[in-house]
Amino acid sequence: MHPFIGGKSKISKWTFENMPKKKWKSYTEIFSGAFWTYLKRDIHASKVYYNDYNPFLYNLWICMTKHREELIRELGTVKLNDKPTFHANKKLVKRIEAEEKEKFLETVPNFEIASKYVYLLCHCFSGDMNGGMKITDNAWVPFNNKLRDPYYINKLNSITNVYNLDCEDLMDKVDIQGGFMYLDPPYYGKEHLYAFHNFTKEKHYTLADKLKGCKSSWILSYYDYPDLEDLYPEKDYIWLRKEYTRSSSAVKDKPGKGIEVLIYPKKMEEEKEKRVNEFFTV
Repeated sequence: MHPFIGGKSKISKWTFENMPKKKWKSYTEIFSGAFWTYLKRDIHASKVYYNDYNPFLYNLWICMTKHREELIRELGTVKLNDKPTFHANKKLVKRIEAEEKEKFLETVPNFEIASKYVYLLCHCFSGDMNGGMKITDNAWVPFNNKLRDPYYINKLNSITNVYNLDCEDLMDKVDIQGGFMYLDPPYYGKEHLYAFHNFTKEKHYTLADKLKGCKSSWILSYYDYPDLEDLYPEKDYIWLRKEYTRSSSAVKDKPGKGIEVLIYPKKMEEEKEKRVNEFFTV
C-alpha cells in the first residue's frame, strides 16, 4: 500500500512460490510493515492478521481497514509535495514517539496522525523517514489511488485484526495448527534503521528459539550474514538463496547486490509436495 524500509515487495513472488498452496486457518505477517506479501499474492486464509510494533503503522492500518472513508477525507485536506508540511509532520511524529506513545495509542483510530505519518512514508526515500523528502515521483498519488481500487479494497476488507504487539506476544496469540506465519525481522545489525521498534540483536536469538516450538507452518526471510547459520543450522532447516539488489536505505550508502535467504522447517517440504489447487496463482 505504501513504502516502508526493507521493501519485501521485491521478493514477495519468490516467497509465495515457496509457501504450500492451501487455504490456511490463519495467515499472519509477524512484522507486517507494508504487508506486501499478503497484498500482492494469492493467499487464502480464513483469518488474516496484520501486526506491527510501530504505533503509527498500527494506527494507519486500523484506519485503512476499519475507517477507510474517514481516512480518505482526511488525506484530501493535505498540501501536496510541500517541504514545510513534510518537516512539520516528521517533528510531530518524533515527539509523539519520544514523549506520548501511550497517550497516542488511546486516540486510535487517529485519522490526522495517520495522514501525517503516511505523508512521510510516501514522500521519503525507500520508506526511510530519517532521510530527506522526495519531491517528484513519490508514492502519494499511488497510495491514495490504492485506497479506491477494488482489488486493494477487497484485500483490506479481508484483514481480520490489526495488532500492535511484540513479535513473541503475537506468536502466542496466533500460532495454531493449520496456520501460517511469514516473518521478516529487522536486518541483523541494522535494527537502528527501523523507527519505533523494540527489536534488539538478542531478539533474533529468542525469535529463533520461539520458532522451534511453533504449531504453524512458517517461512522467514533475511539478508544473509555470517551468524545466521548459528540461529537456523542448514542441517535442521531448508535454506534457499537468491541475489537481489539491496535498497540503499537498508544498508546505508552501500547499495548493490545482496543475498536474500528464505528459511523454513523441513516438515514444510511435505506440505509443499501436496496437490496444489488450480485457483492459486503465483
